[in-house]
Amino acid sequence: MKELLRTGDRADVHFLVGDKQKLVKAHKAILEKASKVFEAMFRFNEANEKAAAAAAAGTGSSKTIKPVKVPEVEVPEVKVPEVKVPDVEVEAFKVMLSFIYATDLSGLNGDNAMSVLYAANIYHLPKLVDSCLNFPIPELNSVFF
Repeated sequence: MKELLRTGDRADVHFLVGDKQKLVKAHKAILEKASKVFEAMFRFNEANEKAAAAAAAGTGSSKTIKPVKVPEVEVPEVKVPEVKVPDVEVEAFKVMLSFIYATDLSGLNGDNAMSVLYAANIYHLPKLVDSCLNFPIPELNSVFF
């Protein structure tokens, strides 16, 4: 799974993350299984796309259309949806995805723990929230002593 995240092979969603809208590729099915927020986001978008396609085709009904055999078919380029995530830092988003894909917290550190916690809260990832809350940040110890 981590290899899928690293390479972005067959990614079916693109996130434009942070102020500079850095491209981060991901896979809807994996994200949907990890987070009800992602599931709702993708289901809502799919329903809207289907309704828009039906409206554009002039069909408001659910008529069954018989398939037609075509000898040669050109496969159209599939447009991957882009989701803007301006309020999450890029590195925090990547750490969150690493956790979702492979339960990998190697990217979590004292510099980004709060940003990752913010992202984990937005996308309702309670295990990642707990990991962030329990992450030791040495700089905080000196504040209390």
